[in-house]
Amino acid sequence: VFSLPAKKLWKIVSDCATYKDHLPRIVASKLVSREGEIHVCEVKIGVPFPLSDMTGVTRAVHTETEKAMSRRWKLEKGDYEFNEGSWEVSALEESKSLVVYKLHARPKARVPAWMRQSAQKKALIELFERVGKEAAKLP
Repeated sequence: VFSLPAKKLWKIVSDCATYKDHLPRIVASKLVSREGEIHVCEVKIGVPFPLSDMTGVTRAVHTETEKAMSRRWKLEKGDYEFNEGSWEVSALEESKSLVVYKLHARPKARVPAWMRQSAQKKALIELFERVGKEAAKLP
């Protein structure tokens, strides 16, 4: 739960072209195409040595109402066996919002379980902190 309007949070999580500027560990991002609610995005995630950065192209469907917004994606191609998930942003009050992030992904590269688990826990906290910080900067 964030003490921010849903529309501000949505601006951050819905715009894949600016992920590199607003989300942690993203070293490159771009909107490949957009047709209505369908957004095709290419995102490169920086990964610690000795692993290589991972790139994925996803097709996302955006759904927006006055009180709730969602971005649901699936992998089209990239450095993953699968990568699908969603951002869901719901207005609770005028200046409070619920944000739910879901991700189910497996990189093609082999990553030791201890490294993956440690990175996932740290990355999730960092992700939510950064989303809130970046959304708070918006007018």
